[in-house]
Amino acid sequence: MTRRPGRDEARGERERLVDAWARRLDVRVLHCRELQHAWQPAHAQLCVDGGWERVLACSRCGSRKRQMLDAAGRLVGSPRYEYAEGYLPNREEALGRLDSEDRAALRLAVIQRQSARVSATAAV
Repeated sequence: MTRRPGRDEARGERERLVDAWARRLDVRVLHCRELQHAWQPAHAQLCVDGGWERVLACSRCGSRKRQMLDAAGRLVGSPRYEYAEGYLPNREEALGRLDSEDRAALRLAVIQRQSARVSATAAV
């Protein structure tokens, strides 16, 4: 297989950016980034058209998901999200959409934090 130096270098730089970002994430946000959100119903409100506006809240990080439903309970349009502080990378990090390699780095970050916590507890 032919190596692509430019591509490999770009991937390496991206890995460094994702690793640095993952180290700064609050552990609850990191878990949501890796495992996806743990949605719980927060509230629902009847709309004038007979449909519903439903809000779900993540029990880990506090992000919120707002859905519109018709009178039969079918989703209407796309949900809107209000992300917890620190969930989205800042503009300077310029990570964009996370790919499978990025998610792999997040999984390793979770495991490393868990291992460090277990080691610290065992040392006490």
